[in-house]
Amino acid sequence: MEEGWRELGEILLALRAHDSRIETELSHLLNFYLPAIPILTRTLVGFVDAENEIQYYEHEGPNGEIYDALEKVCRNEATTRKLGLIKLKNRSKKSWKVEEPELMITAKRVNDKVEMRQDSVQRIKKRDGSLGAIDLKKCRKRMHEMINKGTGRKRPPKNRPENPPKKETLGLRLLRLSDAVDHEKAIALNLLERSGLKTNRIERDLNILEESVLEASRHLDSDELEPLLAKHFGMDKLRKTRHRAKATTVASLILMNAAMMQQRIDKTGFIETCYKLADAKSHPKVVRFLYKCWSIILIKDYKAVFKPAIEILDVIEEQSNRLGGLERALHHIAAEAERIAETYADMGMDHAGPLFNRVMGDQSSDGAYFTRPLAALTLAKLALDLCEDVDWTKKEDLKATKIVDLACGSGTLLAACLAEIRRRGRSGGADRTLVSMLHRTAVEYSLKRL
Repeated sequence: MEEGWRELGEILLALRAHDSRIETELSHLLNFYLPAIPILTRTLVGFVDAENEIQYYEHEGPNGEIYDALEKVCRNEATTRKLGLIKLKNRSKKSWKVEEPELMITAKRVNDKVEMRQDSVQRIKKRDGSLGAIDLKKCRKRMHEMINKGTGRKRPPKNRPENPPKKETLGLRLLRLSDAVDHEKAIALNLLERSGLKTNRIERDLNILEESVLEASRHLDSDELEPLLAKHFGMDKLRKTRHRAKATTVASLILMNAAMMQQRIDKTGFIETCYKLADAKSHPKVVRFLYKCWSIILIKDYKAVFKPAIEILDVIEEQSNRLGGLERALHHIAAEAERIAETYADMGMDHAGPLFNRVMGDQSSDGAYFTRPLAALTLAKLALDLCEDVDWTKKEDLKATKIVDLACGSGTLLAACLAEIRRRGRSGGADRTLVSMLHRTAVEYSLKRL
């Protein structure tokens, strides 16, 4: 068909601006998938209609389609004509368009469920004892018994909730278990989940975060910065393995973490600065611009986040005259961090740990092991249960409580403890303002790392 090709051409032209392979290697990049031709089968069916009368039909369609058709007909969700059901009449002198039916299925509504039974079709017995053509009269009689007497094989009931449960993603499980969102946000997220958008948002932003780091790494690779960064991180002294992440990936991850943190600071206004991450997306001197942004924040706090990022900018700028790849990487990181930082704030949990596992490769030879966020959340609950005398709604009690992680890494355990402290504060009756104050108190006084 002619329809659609012009739109496809416009899409390919737009993609070509970002990837020249669209034009030079298009035939190698495209895969075409043709749907398999469905196998048509014919089935004899009987069901109880709205007037409590048994109706006999035949159905021709793809294998297995009849079960959904009967479900809809018994629930009055569709008509027999729309579902391809044809009245079963005397077919003794007519030929079947496809192979003769082998199966009979009956259906009737019992309370809120549709009970289905099935059996083989009834055939005429020949004199020699073999089976001949289908006996439609016996088939109708048999289906009548299946409906009224419960003969035949019962098909297990199909559970049909209004919104079938889907497998929860990591982000959804963290949201549900950590209770790490304010009440207003929880209501908004619940509405998004009901509409099918929250899952897409979490999954989308998890993928964007991973792809952004890898894309930034490719920009750094274009300027051949791997040896320089490997020496900076001390990775040049490590035994090389096929699955270990490159130094450019490590650098990109650190820069992305700093950018996401700056976006959260910009939005909350916790640290006043005239430099915003949104301005970095198209800034002509993005390296110097972000250097100023992060230096101002570093004076106030967050040394563990911004000092390593500033050191990467220093190393590349001072020891290499190739800044093109770094500038492209920072423009890309700034744009994506602005988009997805809110998602990770809503999750209320560590995002760096899971991302390390996805992009950093095998760290076991480096002595690095990451606690899964769900395991961290369980540990946090068990640990805080031991603090029986602490009132989690009182700032003074929280100040006196110290939580230390001796091998902090990406902060997964501390982030889990913070989420649990917020949850316990809300459970104790704290409003949103008090929860925010407890959050800040925990960060400033309670959570410690070595």
